[in-house]
Amino acid sequence: MKREDVVLDWVKVEKPLKFEKIFGNSHPVECEIGFGDGAFLLYKAQNHTDRNYIGIDYSIVSVRKASKKIEKQGLNNVKLIHLDADSAFHLLIPECSLERIYINFPDPWPKKRHEKRRLLDRSFNLLTASRAKKNARMHILTDDPFYRDFILEEVQHYRVWRPVFENGYRINPEGYFQTKYEKKWRSMGREIYYMEFKKVVHPAVDRVIEEASIPDEVVLPVSLDRLREFIHKPLMFDHSVAKIIRIKEHPDGIKLDVVLKDYTLFQKKNLLVKPDNNSIRLIIPEDVFKGKSLELLIKSISEQ
Repeated sequence: MKREDVVLDWVKVEKPLKFEKIFGNSHPVECEIGFGDGAFLLYKAQNHTDRNYIGIDYSIVSVRKASKKIEKQGLNNVKLIHLDADSAFHLLIPECSLERIYINFPDPWPKKRHEKRRLLDRSFNLLTASRAKKNARMHILTDDPFYRDFILEEVQHYRVWRPVFENGYRINPEGYFQTKYEKKWRSMGREIYYMEFKKVVHPAVDRVIEEASIPDEVVLPVSLDRLREFIHKPLMFDHSVAKIIRIKEHPDGIKLDVVLKDYTLFQKKNLLVKPDNNSIRLIIPEDVFKGKSLELLIKSISEQ
């Protein structure tokens, strides 16, 4: 088993994901958000071979660690996605497709100025519910009492998820796989709060991250001087932002350093430009997601 058998190339894969095609069967699909070293995913996949598992994590270090463990065990019922959870759920996860969602010890971002970085806010609860099946469950662990209360309050806002426990949580649950963080914090005497929610309402959530129809090479009827006008000039429309950071010489032509942002999906990429008389040929590498931000950049440059 190789890394590419475990880690999905989300840029190239058909969107939203076709789970039956990816796993080769129609088994129920469960998802862990923020899988860390992959120990929890590995445990679930090994002990529930009749289920499929999707792991989502923004950290490349986590992806590498988890991938090695899964490859070593030769598990075919686990796939990893290297992407932030918001973007993955908007772009990749099919509607009404997940039976269970696990979120073990998400970063609480306790400072007020970091509040927007907290994953489990009310909008994300809507998003997860839209991708979950009827009566699906969402399991969350935290050692932070403030974050515990924040989660319970946010869940109650739209009421698409309902707490399973009367007071919203259980302390130091037994029978739930203990990650290395839980073992560490329990040994320090910290309380672990376990929350479980049941989907009770299906919300309709639009896919705000869209793939645009853009070829790998685009000929633009403009000069390099026209291109230079856009350096450090942010282009914005709806949920998309595009900006050229720098233009520099490259052995194969001109290298264009760009920032592309589609809602929560952020890319910092290099595009290749080849001048040709009064036009330029823009070559888009295969690792670039062709979203609306790239479409915005191309259209803006082309406009005279």
